[in-house]
Amino acid sequence: MRKTYFFYFFKYGLALLLLFAITDGFAQQNLFNGRVVDENNDALPGATLQVKGTNQTTITNSKGEFQISINQTAITVAVSFVGYDVTERILVPGKQAVIQLKPDAKSLSDVVVIGYGTAKKSDVTGAVTSVSSKDFNQGALTSPLQQIAGKAAGVTITQTGSEPGSSPNIKIRGITSIQGNNNPLVVIDGVQGDVGLLNQIPPTEIQSIEILKDASATAIYGSRGASGVLIVTMKKSRAGTSIEYNANSSVDVVTRQLKMLTAEEWTQQAAARSIPASSNFGANTDWFGLLTRNGTTQNHTVTIGGASDNFSYRASLGMVLQNGIVIRSDNQRYIGRIEATQKALDNKLTITMTLNNTNSENNGSPGSIGRAAFTSNLISNAYISRPTDPVYKADGTYFTDPNLFQPLNVLAAANTIISESETNRLLGSMRVNYKIFSGLSAEVFGSWQKTNGTSGNYTPAVSTVAAAIDQKGYASVNNNNSDYKLMDFQLNYSKDFGKHHLMQQLFMNGRLKWILVAEVPQEDL
Repeated sequence: MRKTYFFYFFKYGLALLLLFAITDGFAQQNLFNGRVVDENNDALPGATLQVKGTNQTTITNSKGEFQISINQTAITVAVSFVGYDVTERILVPGKQAVIQLKPDAKSLSDVVVIGYGTAKKSDVTGAVTSVSSKDFNQGALTSPLQQIAGKAAGVTITQTGSEPGSSPNIKIRGITSIQGNNNPLVVIDGVQGDVGLLNQIPPTEIQSIEILKDASATAIYGSRGASGVLIVTMKKSRAGTSIEYNANSSVDVVTRQLKMLTAEEWTQQAAARSIPASSNFGANTDWFGLLTRNGTTQNHTVTIGGASDNFSYRASLGMVLQNGIVIRSDNQRYIGRIEATQKALDNKLTITMTLNNTNSENNGSPGSIGRAAFTSNLISNAYISRPTDPVYKADGTYFTDPNLFQPLNVLAAANTIISESETNRLLGSMRVNYKIFSGLSAEVFGSWQKTNGTSGNYTPAVSTVAAAIDQKGYASVNNNNSDYKLMDFQLNYSKDFGKHHLMQQLFMNGRLKWILVAEVPQEDL
């Protein structure tokens, strides 16, 4: 009897001790939260917080906010952000902390590009953020915007599409227009364009990106800079000859998908809802699995450069290869770029020429197909397809339920619909600068952008799309050609008077834009 009492006392006593230990462990997890801001009290998204004495780190969200859960009653965090001093702060749980970072004084002497010239950071009065190549995000990136995501306060960069070749969206200090375009103006070594201009340069060839945010910084660009300006400076060659090769790759996988009914579960639910047995064709089909695969991304860039006293050049050839997660979706982009600079007349005259050529080939997946009551992309249609439907009929053709109105076999659509596009972009520029005398220089800059694009779509009857069956297939072809020219003239005067610096600029420009859009309407085949 004593043994029995002791056994129960030991058993339940140990369970209570374990329960108290677990409860105590959870009680010690304290939550520390707050916000990181810059010298103007603007949020700093992407700031890094390191808990001193531990390996725990976190980054701020798009609003500059953070949360840290740790088994301590007080912590010291080291907060860092590009271009700002590292700041340490003691945090206590239950109190919202506001951590303000100060600009790095050493970086104030760095030269940044502003409008049509350069200046020291300490002399800049407008809101300008400079991100150099050493601070870029690394990896198999397909757009220069991905390199600066989370690196600048007030700049939001989001990837809204998953199609190969799709570019991120960028907003500088929020939405600036209700009906107009909210994308910033992009300037690459003087050449101006929209965000699509970034696809014409190899991401690994960028030296720095300056982001002009407010009205005073973007004023020289007029209304074109109302949504902000991105100024991209490309790498230049140094003395001697160099050969560089950069490559990286990544794999895209579906980490989480919607929980869908299996064929057995669908059969049970159909019986419970009195759905006729004729709707069950006895298959066990994973439509989502048939439509998807592991995607891949590859970047390759080869660069050759050299420089002497009076001449320098840099040439690069790059390619970005993407295979999408949806079958038969891919994008190949090939980029060639060359830049040459010649000095003459005792270095008074400087001539710089650049030439870019980009060729993009894209195979997309259907974006809007389905029944009359529901049209969407392939993935959405896969989710509403019955798992009991087979893929093929007994004769090898694609299966559709004859009892349904406008039935769709999503694998048939994915395998047979053709949606292709090819775009060729040519960009050239020339800059001539002449130093008239000390402090005074004149510069002429001209650029030319030419785009030829063709896109086509073919939907055959075998795709099981209702409209294609009725019309025995249909197709469309679109041609988009544009020609854009820009000419600038600048007269610059810069002079130091002791501790004071005077800079004056006379600027004139002219633009000529010609666009031709041709469309071949849908035709019955």
